[in-house]
Amino acid sequence: MSRSALSSADAISARLRDLELLTKGPAWALTRSAPWVIAVLQASFTRTRPQLPLEQFHADVDAFLEQLRRQDPGLGGSANGKTFGDEWTRKNFLTRRNQSGQIVYEVTEPAARVLAFLDSLSSERSTLNGSRLGTLLGDVEKLANETNPDQSARLESLEEEIGERRQLIEDISSGDFDGLLDDEEAVEAAGNILDLAASLPADYKKMRDRIEELVGSSATRSSRSP
Repeated sequence: MSRSALSSADAISARLRDLELLTKGPAWALTRSAPWVIAVLQASFTRTRPQLPLEQFHADVDAFLEQLRRQDPGLGGSANGKTFGDEWTRKNFLTRRNQSGQIVYEVTEPAARVLAFLDSLSSERSTLNGSRLGTLLGDVEKLANETNPDQSARLESLEEEIGERRQLIEDISSGDFDGLLDDEEAVEAAGNILDLAASLPADYKKMRDRIEELVGSSATRSSRSP
């Protein structure tokens, strides 16, 4: 077997191990849940409302189940909002936290990633637009300039950028150009920002969970110290 074939086989084996671990985790379990479960979590926890008081969440789920059971009386057996809240917490879809003396629910880091991914699949809005392409091209150009060992080329690029900025200042000052985006461009740019920000909750949860784990380990070691 050639060296390249062995390398590919090793890469596939490593990826397979990662995926096998993924299938045993909460993210995979959530993707295999009933659609109404995902709908409840997506509607309950949003960018502007990442947490819900425990009692409110239970009541919201109860109200939804009452409505849903009019169409499917056997759905979920006799379980109520509290029962499902406990189950989803046990499955690590949700976590309970003490927020200023009040117990609140929030989605876990794995669940947040799955919900964001499923939301992107069900969204009719394309994520490929001029604003996103402009951001990508700008990042590529910046990387190329910052890694270019030719100082004269880098200086030339900076001078060109300065010239463009000066021309923009002159155009705005003279009234030839107001420098503002039109409504369509502004909406597109705002959507791009929201898409980029969508992954932050999951990343934040992962970082916070890791910090809490480290703090907990440190506290445990301290308590065991003589």
